[in-house]
Amino acid sequence: MTRKERIRRKARRILIGLGFLILVSLTAYGGEKARGWALAEGQFAVEEVAVIGNVHLSQEDVERLHETSLRGVNLLKVKPDAVAAQIAAGEWIETAEVKRVPPARLEIHIKEREPWLLSAPESDRFFDRSGVSFPTGRRETGLDLPIVVNHAGEAGAARIAALASELDEGTGWVDEHAAEIVISPEGGITVIDLRTGSRLLLGTGPYYGMRDRIETTWRQWTADGVLYAEMDLRFRDQIVVRGPIESQTGRS
Repeated sequence: MTRKERIRRKARRILIGLGFLILVSLTAYGGEKARGWALAEGQFAVEEVAVIGNVHLSQEDVERLHETSLRGVNLLKVKPDAVAAQIAAGEWIETAEVKRVPPARLEIHIKEREPWLLSAPESDRFFDRSGVSFPTGRRETGLDLPIVVNHAGEAGAARIAALASELDEGTGWVDEHAAEIVISPEGGITVIDLRTGSRLLLGTGPYYGMRDRIETTWRQWTADGVLYAEMDLRFRDQIVVRGPIESQTGRS
């Protein structure tokens, strides 16, 4: 596209936008005839619905979250906040915003919840980093995610949220280490290490600073090629490492 064509397209969009604003003003403040004409069926009908920001969900998945089809509706009659509220009610949707783009385009901007953990044994629910659960919807996105066992619904989700905000601390620690996360009836969390199969007993929290404690102990033991069977971090002032300790180099 040449520079002249880009200028013409931009000018056309500006003129259309100004015309749309004038029509909105007429609709709001003008006479009954102007209002009736602008809001009549078939005028300014939505011809294009654009979904922006979707990764796992399809265009059709997002559009179906609204109770009625948005196509063909008079653009002036679309209430962006109301449409966005219906879209945001979808379990996979974290946020939604709707924009009217004259003369006939409607944009739905969404942010999807990002799968972070996978529930077990059913493997039918994901958890995001805030602890909110949502259905997998037969998606294979979670095949390589850490598994959460005994999450006990919302109560377990709250503990997962604490794990996300304090143990992971935005560094990807859980993604790197956790093959399985087990929540006990008492609320304690055990992480099965992805690389070694070792058990990390984390108790009921708080988890702040625990990642550094784990990494420090990990480096201490792996310096000589040894593996721990269990690391107990439920105590504030000490770390208990339990055997048997196996050596990667054949020594015990």
